[in-house]
Amino acid sequence: MGAGGKATLMKRLILEAQKSDSPILVTGTTNLHSFKNSTGLQTISGYEGIKVSQKDEKILWAKKKLPNDIFHGFSTREIDGIQEKVKKYLIIVKTDGARKRLIKVPNSTEPLIPKKTTHCVAIFNMQSIGQKASSELIHRFELCSQIAKLKKNNKIECSHLANLISYKNGYLSRMPKDSKKILYLSGCLKKDDLKNAEKICKSIEKIGYDMLIFGDTIEKKFFLYGE
Repeated sequence: MGAGGKATLMKRLILEAQKSDSPILVTGTTNLHSFKNSTGLQTISGYEGIKVSQKDEKILWAKKKLPNDIFHGFSTREIDGIQEKVKKYLIIVKTDGARKRLIKVPNSTEPLIPKKTTHCVAIFNMQSIGQKASSELIHRFELCSQIAKLKKNNKIECSHLANLISYKNGYLSRMPKDSKKILYLSGCLKKDDLKNAEKICKSIEKIGYDMLIFGDTIEKKFFLYGE
């Protein structure tokens, strides 16, 4: 959930998971792309997935196929039902969309997280720091600007991102009580990005996340705050 790196992180998780012997199921409670077969997943839609899942395959399973290689996901209730049927699967679920923006906070109806989720990851992208605030960069600009105390064309600073992360109705508040709650600050490409990420982590370290991680998914560089 979040913005600025969900699809890339999902690919990384899929590739890492394929090193294990466990079958993998990738799906979503929102629309998702097929990853262009870069992960070696078998892509299926509809209830054909029930038959395929019984064979312990590595699959991307969605409710129906839409134009432009996009798939419509399942409801949270349906995914909880699927999990009951395929308990040995590692299930990776995309729970919201951000329309390719770098920053987002959820509205009152999202993210759509299955009740039986064990690990939740909220993503905020560090490449937003230093850029001018706009609706092209920020999903739900009016809501985010109000929370972050940010006006259009203002330069985005660490404090703005920290305000969004610690928003009382933000991603952390939506995660299932017993799940592992993880914050990932993505897009740390330079030393200044890493310094800014540590600064943000220090300012929000007590709000309730179990793990604070920053780094860059493509470069496969990840840092755990506090170590």
